[in-house]
Amino acid sequence: MTLLIRLDSSPNRGAGHFMRCLTIAGAYKKSGGAVALACEFLLPENIRSLKREGIPFFKLPNKTTANMDEELGLWAPDIQQLDASATALIAKELGSKVVLVDHYSLSHEWESLISANNSLKVAVLEDEIRRHHYCDLLIDYTLDRQRSDYYQLVPLKCELRCGFKYAPMKPEILDITPHLKAQNDTGLTTLGILMGGTDPANIAGDLLATLAEVPQFNSLQTILFLGPGNTNVLSLEKLIKELKTINTKIIVNPDNFVERLSNLSFAISACGTTALELIYLKIPTLFVPVAENQLPGAFSYEKHDLGLVTELYSKTNKKTLTEKFFALIDNQQRKKLPENIIDGRGADRIVDAIQTLLRPKMKNNYLLRPMHKKDLTMVLKWRNAPSVKSKMLGQTDISLEDHQKWFSGVENSQHQNVFIFQHENIDKGFIAFHKKRSHPRICTWGFYLAPEAEHGSGLGLKLGLASLDYGFFELEFDQIIGEVLESNLVSQKFHTRLGFKIDNQEAFEAGFTRANETVIQYSITKEQWIIRRANAGGSNYVQNNRD
Repeated sequence: MTLLIRLDSSPNRGAGHFMRCLTIAGAYKKSGGAVALACEFLLPENIRSLKREGIPFFKLPNKTTANMDEELGLWAPDIQQLDASATALIAKELGSKVVLVDHYSLSHEWESLISANNSLKVAVLEDEIRRHHYCDLLIDYTLDRQRSDYYQLVPLKCELRCGFKYAPMKPEILDITPHLKAQNDTGLTTLGILMGGTDPANIAGDLLATLAEVPQFNSLQTILFLGPGNTNVLSLEKLIKELKTINTKIIVNPDNFVERLSNLSFAISACGTTALELIYLKIPTLFVPVAENQLPGAFSYEKHDLGLVTELYSKTNKKTLTEKFFALIDNQQRKKLPENIIDGRGADRIVDAIQTLLRPKMKNNYLLRPMHKKDLTMVLKWRNAPSVKSKMLGQTDISLEDHQKWFSGVENSQHQNVFIFQHENIDKGFIAFHKKRSHPRICTWGFYLAPEAEHGSGLGLKLGLASLDYGFFELEFDQIIGEVLESNLVSQKFHTRLGFKIDNQEAFEAGFTRANETVIQYSITKEQWIIRRANAGGSNYVQNNRD
């Protein structure tokens, strides 16, 4: 299957979008798929990159002179309709089943046209929580981004993949072993200034002029990294001569960019694709947000001690910038960098999420969807039903107020995931995963079918299969633990049939007491679940069993 990517890249917008999509395209090709691009604009260097990688691209009609929504930057509806029609024709020609869109000017209207009229799945790369989407998959790898941030902006069918673990990293970056640098061969520490692929506002020049007034700046070797689409080269060369910054040089789109980047002592960078690379390489960095959408990620970098951050560049004064620069080159600040939180598997995770859209669903349309605020009344009714409550570790009724407080905490928690189990688009049950704070890749799970669900129909085991698949393959847990009341023989049998084992005999005999009753702890690892599913014939395992 050919994945069709819809993006544009111009001197004013989209250079970073092209780079991240190129990384995803490479990972998709590596997985055995084919990739093509549909674009209205591409920079010449983008075209060269595509030819070098053997990725075809299709030219869309020019239309960016159309009226735009000034607040959101969206094209007018009639223009989006034309674009969707042209994109759909390309997808049909290629036999594509999924369109990945990375474009600020295309809205949910474009996505709904693609999805409804052409039976295409739509995946979206996003980094702003302000636009509605009509898509099957949304990916936002902003640090600290939560799925709940998008609950009101996407349809219930949409799979949400959020957080830093989805950050796509170029393979050549991953070949470098991250470590802090001290001095280069000349005895000078090296500062890199990287303000994006095109830097149309010439922020690099402004930074250089400001820093040239700082005496310590001339003790550094400074490299201005410019993308091939940067039109400010001549003016920057002139500025360097005027400022007499003898240790400053310009490098435009070097072939050995990754090597040069890895040898920096520290950097000043915009908050796009290069920011992720600097974080991965553990280069102490001052991040300079140049657009509103870069602010949440930038502030999260500072929150997690991944770098220093200025305000939005247009609001940053020289005094603040100078103070941040001093903090950057301070040795103590460089010692604060934490262990790397980017594992380099982001592009592969994105590819897997895209491919998941094409995998056959469980028979009879069984799936998990995120729980939303509108589900609170339904779930509370389920939870307080005698048939459900009697099997819970805590067996008292829960009030609506307490229920609302619980969900408010869950929405903003990085340690809890709650879902609704559906059969043929009808809500049938509840599932919760609770990460252990000491071991975030180990979790306990809880679940129940709705009291009115068809008990004895096999729904319970289907809920188990869907939940364990999601927990191990989507949430990437290494181990899932079930806690079962000794009197709940049905749940004990359920865990055993799914492949869970009692942790040890002592736990079986003694357990631990809640609600004045012994609780038995079961567990299963990801490896055990993979073997169990394979031996039982995969999804047919639950299809051929009954509660």
